[in-house]
Amino acid sequence: MMSCTQSNKQTDKTSQLASKIDNIDTNKDMYSIETDNYLSTKNGFNLSGLFNHVKTVILETKKDVLIGNITSMQVYKDSIFILDNISSNGLFLFNKEGRFLKRYGNIGQGPGEYLKPTDFSLDVKSNKVYILDSKSQNILIYNLSSGSYINTIHIVNRRFKSYHIQYANGRIFADAYYFEKNKYAFLLQEINKSTGERINQWLPTKSYNKNYSEPLFASENVFYDRTQESPKFIQYFMDTVITIGHNKIMPLLSLKSNKLLKEVDLQDFNYRKDNIVMKFLLKDIVYHISNFCSYKNILYFTFRYKDLFECCIYNKNTKETQIKNMIFDDLVYKTHEGGSYLFPRFCTSNEDGMYAYIHPIEMKKFLELAKCNKLRPDLDKIDKLKQLTSESNPVIFIYQ
Repeated sequence: MMSCTQSNKQTDKTSQLASKIDNIDTNKDMYSIETDNYLSTKNGFNLSGLFNHVKTVILETKKDVLIGNITSMQVYKDSIFILDNISSNGLFLFNKEGRFLKRYGNIGQGPGEYLKPTDFSLDVKSNKVYILDSKSQNILIYNLSSGSYINTIHIVNRRFKSYHIQYANGRIFADAYYFEKNKYAFLLQEINKSTGERINQWLPTKSYNKNYSEPLFASENVFYDRTQESPKFIQYFMDTVITIGHNKIMPLLSLKSNKLLKEVDLQDFNYRKDNIVMKFLLKDIVYHISNFCSYKNILYFTFRYKDLFECCIYNKNTKETQIKNMIFDDLVYKTHEGGSYLFPRFCTSNEDGMYAYIHPIEMKKFLELAKCNKLRPDLDKIDKLKQLTSESNPVIFIYQ
């Protein structure tokens, strides 16, 4: 059929590649999360039911290191890597005491410089950091220890654009977004480290992302558990979490609901992000898995239902599922009455715990709570927290 219908070599090559992109591995032990029994009730969960205590990391504040947004955060051993592509437009390294150590690269068009850093990934075995400049479609490589520039890989494509990358098991993976409808659209690709060409692709957009491939939601993170052995991949409208393991790409977890988003729900929105988000606030649908973290026997993630972020906690040992529309951070705050707390923004995890942060736009409220003695008196570094100002860099909490 392909030999009869394709009109040129490029299209023929694309179709042959497309025939392979749904060839992911099966997972007989895939976790299935039933949601519908939880969606009609308003309930909350105390974090003290999961964790024993919290460690505080106060990021050092300097004039040339002002974090206005945490686009992505990754941790490895005693290092905390923070990407801010809104205000400071750079990747910054702190230690777990919050001391600033270095910045990787700078804004510009010269060697080792980028225009719009939208994501990064770590190759700790080879001591490298990869930064994706989505504007130029360049992947810039730096020495992890020294911060010095090594070289650049240019992603070769004409029909799609990448905004996120993930180094895993000696391979570079990237997402893919299209500016025109394409029946061969896919979500996940592998990039050749030498030539920048795509050499593998998985997950047909029509099968896994409700046939939605436009870049309107490209600012949302798609890779999670990023410094662990098997990173996870989730695009905006997927209801399945994909795990990237050693020579295996397979489903890890899926949502089961009679209210799951369907392809027809994405029609007639004029392809504007605000139109889609506002319309979904009123629709009785489940969609958008995000904020995925795994810690010991716990899987944590959120998903959208109407105007709520539902929080799911799944215990791999007991197979128990808890879905709550509120999480009360009783390890940081004295009470949750009257709005006297902030919702924890979990973003990554490692063997030390799960990491959450106070977003820069929330620092003012957090400081007001601190000054009004709404924080727990036994909270780590409570005295230093009360001395912060609205100009201070964000605060990170490690839940253990």
